[in-house]
Amino acid sequence: VGVAGCLSAVLSATLETGDEILLPDPLWPNVEMASRLFGATPVKYGLTPERGFLPDLAEIEAAITARTKVLYICSPSNPTGRVMPPEMMDALIRLCVARGIFLVSDEIYGEIVFDEDLRGAGC
Repeated sequence: VGVAGCLSAVLSATLETGDEILLPDPLWPNVEMASRLFGATPVKYGLTPERGFLPDLAEIEAAITARTKVLYICSPSNPTGRVMPPEMMDALIRLCVARGIFLVSDEIYGEIVFDEDLRGAGC
């Protein structure tokens, strides 16, 4: 099973029609397409050059509603290549636990990180 199949399996298990999923922008387009396939509404949060292509925790927290079921992250990011610092990963994990939402952490490119420590969501 490739990445698209794994992503579909995870999203089908976590999303229902009417749910919201928080997605980074920019993002590999298949993630948004898969979330729409399961009836979810994508809500984007920015990965801007001004912030070094890292998410803004306050922006993500403000985007969470009663319908939010999933926060999707990708580290190293596709398409920016940015690796999320361990302290940011920890903060996102704590946020998801506190708000009762799933964290889908796409770490498919983790094996090709050579100069930074990758703090995966499961570590």
